Amino acid sequence: MTVATAPTERQKNYLGSLIEKAAAGDGSDRTVADVIRDAGATVDDVIDRLTKAEASAQIDFYLSSPDAAKVVDNEPPVGVHSLDGTIFKVQLARSGSGKKYAKILVEDIKPTWEYVGRGGAFNRLTDETLISVDEAKAFGLRTGFCAICAKELTVQESITRGIGPVCFAKVGA
Repeated sequence: MTVATAPTERQKNYLGSLIEKAAAGDGSDRTVADVIRDAGATVDDVIDRLTKAEASAQIDFYLSSPDAAKVVDNEPPVGVHSLDGTIFKVQLARSGSGKKYAKILVEDIKPTWEYVGRGGAFNRLTDETLISVDEAKAFGLRTGFCAICAKELTVQESITRGIGPVCFAKVGA
């Protein structure tokens, strides 16, 4: 008797990024992930139900199918975004490649930015998900950390603004 094993984390992450980018095939600019969310599920829920072999077959399908391979191309703007209650920061790679990637804000004792790359939610970040100056201010007041770089704010003017002086000069808010 063969026991089905769960997909590896690498398979889950890769399949999730493919599902987030794959066109829904309904003539709209929606992705397969949008259809899953509209049905009341999450991409992770769907992937978690698969076996390792099924996840591998799904990856092969998305890589080989001309229709599924049509990617909904999204290149989100650089900045701080709020999506589904989570804060993301999109920035340019320091390598000089011009490629963007995302970090997610982990609000612990001291907020930090954790690398998440270009998969998953990265493809859902848009101009509409950029945080406003009011949201940045609320974040700074709530946490005492800059809404752009997550450094601790120590000057009252910066705390009130929610953005430190260096980041404030960069964003021109």
